[in-house]
Amino acid sequence: MPTETRSADFCRQLRAFLLAALEGVAELHRENVVHRDLKFENVILLNGDWTQPVIIDLGLSRLIGLASVTVYPWAGGTWLYMAPEQLHGERAFDRAGRSRSGDTSGGTVP
Repeated sequence: MPTETRSADFCRQLRAFLLAALEGVAELHRENVVHRDLKFENVILLNGDWTQPVIIDLGLSRLIGLASVTVYPWAGGTWLYMAPEQLHGERAFDRAGRSRSGDTSGGTVP
């Protein structure tokens, strides 16, 4: 198989994987659930099919809108995937109410 064909096939599979994984996150959010530990290790493939990812390990998940969603400082989750403000024990929103999720660290996925 030519390299271009393999590369195009990989890109199609990657796109299908990402879209399906994001749909899984959207479904959780429609049910008012936030995962809080989403990472590659918590996504499995149904029947080994990259187009059918399944989000697993909801042990740290919480219902959106509960007063006790996160107690600061909170050190739950996986260190390499934590938001910088979580690592520093800061709130997720600054004083102006804007999300600080635009901050990145070496271990976060953009």
